[in-house]
Amino acid sequence: MFAKNSNTYEQDSCEFYPVNLSFKERLFNTIDILHVKHFELMKKFQIIILFFLFIQYNSYSQNFIDTSKVWTVSERIFDGSKYLNASTIQFHFETDSLVNDLKYTKMYQSRDHGIWQFHSLWREDDNGNIFYQGGISKETLYYNFGLNAGDSILLEQLNVKIDSTRFQLFGNGLRKFIYAHYLETPEHIIIWVEGVGSLISPNINDDYFLVGGLFSLICFEENGEHIYLNPAFTACDAGTGTTVSSIHEKIELIKIINFRNGEIQIDILNDNVGEITFYNTQGKKVLHENISTLIHQLCIPISGVLLYHFTSEKGEVQTGKIWVN
Repeated sequence: MFAKNSNTYEQDSCEFYPVNLSFKERLFNTIDILHVKHFELMKKFQIIILFFLFIQYNSYSQNFIDTSKVWTVSERIFDGSKYLNASTIQFHFETDSLVNDLKYTKMYQSRDHGIWQFHSLWREDDNGNIFYQGGISKETLYYNFGLNAGDSILLEQLNVKIDSTRFQLFGNGLRKFIYAHYLETPEHIIIWVEGVGSLISPNINDDYFLVGGLFSLICFEENGEHIYLNPAFTACDAGTGTTVSSIHEKIELIKIINFRNGEIQIDILNDNVGEITFYNTQGKKVLHENISTLIHQLCIPISGVLLYHFTSEKGEVQTGKIWVN
């Protein structure tokens, strides 16, 4: 049913050995012996790499509220008929302030490299809960990076369940990734990166209920060092994004149906065939596929959360994320 992919960046198909199949349960030959020796060498090499990555992980601040950090975000506002030109928004923390005997840290914002202006107040309590207060609104629980699989949290009066956490590469170091979903909408994936926030904007912890615009984290800096660059951009500026001139109206171009074992189906909704690229959460390209039929089936050779970028022949763009079983 599903053909092998010719453009994968991991392996050629979704046909794997079953995870519970040992060497003893297969024909044991010279190739297997070589595989064992190769595996042992690779295991030692991976331990060394993980050791240095762990050092790199501890060299960066995992606290979200930190004056050494700068977030750069792409913002496109929808005016009711079309998306306006992309703006480059930057955020960073500065001074502390006491409000009702609670210590907050002020976040400032710069639009299109202009002057920095006050944006919002943030604080963290002893339990790792990070609160946001903007304008005249009351403070809202926004993040907690100490959560683990099975934990629950209440965001905007909605129950959120933590599905899993794992340490993954973010830029040039390890960061804790948190994957969650709303109990009411289990198909929607929430992704947080410890010390960074969402991959949308530091002040937008999830985009599910976001209306009136498109936002995306372009890059992240700490202590003057560029840590992360979104693969859809070539520099820390919204004008370098691949979607800057291609999004004209907010319409759904494709529907992705997720089966199992990496098998997915892409349905073209508006007769606009094109091409799709999948990335892992570190920005590495996993699969690129040209889509020439209205129903396209393919195999993705890895599991987990993937980001996708679809471009139609007319230049229209749809991006999103999926969970591959």
